[in-house]
Amino acid sequence: MSYKYISNFGSFFNMVYCTMDYSTPGESISSAMSCYSEELLQKEQNSLAKIGFHINLTQIARDEICKIFHKDNIDTFRKLFPYLINELLYPWMLIRFFDISKIDLNLLLAYMIQEDIFFKRNFFDERSLGYLLNRFQIPLWDEGGICNKLIKLNVVIEKELLTSFTTSDILKISNSNLDKEGRIYLINKFKSKTKKNKEIITHLFLDGKNKFHSLKEVRVCIHPNNYLGVALIEEKKSLFKLFDYDLDLIRNTMKINGDFLRYLPGPIQIKISYIKDFFITAGPQSVESASKELLDDEEVAMHLLEVDRNSLNFISPRLKNDYKFLMKYYKNINNQPLEIGQNRWPWHKKTTCYLGPDVLNNKRFVKRHLNKVPTDYMFISKRLKKDKAILELTYLNHHPQNIEFAEKNILNNKEFLMPWVKKFGHPFRWASKKLRDDYELCDLAVTRYGSYIQYASNRLQDNKKLALKAVTGSYSSYKHLSKNLKKDHGVIKAAIQRSENVRKHIPKEIRQDKNLWLNMIDKKSLPIRSIFLACHFTLRRDPDIYDKALNEVPSLANHFSASMLLKLDYLNINKKSCQIIYDIFQTKNINNDLFFLALAKKHFLVNKSFK
Repeated sequence: MSYKYISNFGSFFNMVYCTMDYSTPGESISSAMSCYSEELLQKEQNSLAKIGFHINLTQIARDEICKIFHKDNIDTFRKLFPYLINELLYPWMLIRFFDISKIDLNLLLAYMIQEDIFFKRNFFDERSLGYLLNRFQIPLWDEGGICNKLIKLNVVIEKELLTSFTTSDILKISNSNLDKEGRIYLINKFKSKTKKNKEIITHLFLDGKNKFHSLKEVRVCIHPNNYLGVALIEEKKSLFKLFDYDLDLIRNTMKINGDFLRYLPGPIQIKISYIKDFFITAGPQSVESASKELLDDEEVAMHLLEVDRNSLNFISPRLKNDYKFLMKYYKNINNQPLEIGQNRWPWHKKTTCYLGPDVLNNKRFVKRHLNKVPTDYMFISKRLKKDKAILELTYLNHHPQNIEFAEKNILNNKEFLMPWVKKFGHPFRWASKKLRDDYELCDLAVTRYGSYIQYASNRLQDNKKLALKAVTGSYSSYKHLSKNLKKDHGVIKAAIQRSENVRKHIPKEIRQDKNLWLNMIDKKSLPIRSIFLACHFTLRRDPDIYDKALNEVPSLANHFSASMLLKLDYLNINKKSCQIIYDIFQTKNINNDLFFLALAKKHFLVNKSFK
C-alpha cells in the first residue's frame, strides 16, 4: 500500500541501500522517506485535517514501509525486479539487501537474462562468482545452471577460482568475466604459441568476425567493465606480441581506442604513424601516435577531432590557425565543443590556448565556439574583447566571470555593467577604478552580497550607509571597512547581530572597552551571548560582565577552563545557573581528589570563595 507514497520507488530503494551500512534499516528508510515522500505525505495529511481527521500519515507510512522492507520479504524482492531497468537499482543491491534463497536467486538471474541486465562492477563491490557460490552453497557448474547464468551475466571470476578451472572451463567464460588479476594470469598461462593456447587467447581476448580463421576483421577485446576502455597495459604488450604485431589486428583495435599504440615497439609505432588509412578510421586517443605529415592532413585531422575533441592540441599549427577548417568541424551539430585550452583550477585560470591568433580574432568562429563554451572568452583576441555583443553572449549563458577579461572600454561603461552587477554582484570586482568609486554601482553589488564592499574605493568603504548594508548581508565584510567605521558602535552592533564570528575582526581597543559592552547589555541591544563572545576575553572575567552573562546564559561557562571557573565569584548568580555551571565544571575537571571536589561543589553551590 505504501508504494503510492513513493514517486520513484527505484530511487527510493537506492537511497535505503546506500545508507544501510551506516545506520539501522529503520533509520535508512526514514532517511529515504524524508527525501522522497515527506512533502506528498504532508499534503495528504493537511487534506485530511481539513475534514477533521488529524492523523500522522508520515509515521503510518514509515511503519508500513519498514514491514515491506523486512530483509526476508520476498514479495518486495520480486516487486523490485522492474526497477533494475532504469539503472537506479542494481542486481547486487537486491542480493545483498535481502536474505534470499537459491530459488529466488535463480528467479532474479532469469529475469536479468530476459531483460538483458548485466552485473555492473565498480571498485567498491565484491561481485564475484566465488562469493556467490559460497554464499548460496552452489557447486561449480551446478545442474540447475545458476553458475552458467552468473557467468553469462558478466559476474567477475576472481583469480583464485580461475586457478581451479580446466581448459574446457575457461572456454565457457568470456572477457567480461575477468578482472585485472584474472586477465594477467590467463595471458601468462597461455602465452606459449601452441595451437590450443592460441585458441584460448583468441576466445578470451579477441573480438570480431571469424576470429578463429583470420585477423583481418578482429580486434583486441574492448570489454565493458574496463573504465579505461581498452585492455590493460600488460595485455597491450603481451597480446600484440603474441600475434606478431599483426597490422590488421592493430588497425581494427585502433577503431575502438588508440591508447595502446604507445606501448608497441618503436619501429612498429613509426611504421603505423605514416599510414593514413589507419588514422582516418581511428578511435579516441590515437592522435598522439600520428606523424606530423598526417596531423597536417585535413581529412585525418578532422576525423581525429570528431572522435576526440581533445585532439586539437596535437594537430598542425597551420590547421589550428585555419578558421575555415575549424568551422567545418562545427557544421556538424553532433560534434562536441573543441577543447581549445589547458585547464588549471580554478576554471578561469586556463593558461594555454591551442588556437592560432587568426582564429581567435575571427568573430564568426568565436561566436560559434562561445555559444558552446562561454568560459573560453578569456582566449579571444583583444579586438573582440572590446565587443560588448560577444560579452553579452556569454552573459546570456550565465558566465559573468568573463567580465574579468573584458577590455577597458567595457569595464568603464556603467550602463553596461549595471545589470551584470545587479544580477550577480561580483562583476563589480573587475569594474574600472572610477566605477568602483561609484555609489550607485557599489550599492547594487553590496545589496547582492555584502562582502563585495572589499572591491569598493576607500571613500565608499568609509560610507556608513553602505557599511551597514554590507555587514547586514555578510559579517566578513566588516574587515574590509575603513578604520573609522570599524570603531563605529552602530556598525559593530550590526556586524555582531549578523554573526558572532565577526569578533576576530573587531579592533582590540574596542573589544576591551568595558563601557561599550556594559551599555549594550543594559540596553539589551544584542543577545547576551553575542555580547559576551564579542568582548575581549579579559572582560569576560570581569564580575560586572560575567555576573549578568552567566545569570542569563549559564552555558557560557563552557568558554572558561576548569581552573578559571574556580576563580570566579558566584555570589550574584542565581542557584539554577550555578548548578548548570557546576555541571559544566565537572565535565572539564580532571582532579579527582575528594577534598578538592567537596570544596569545589561548595564554591559553586553555596556561593563561598574557593580556597
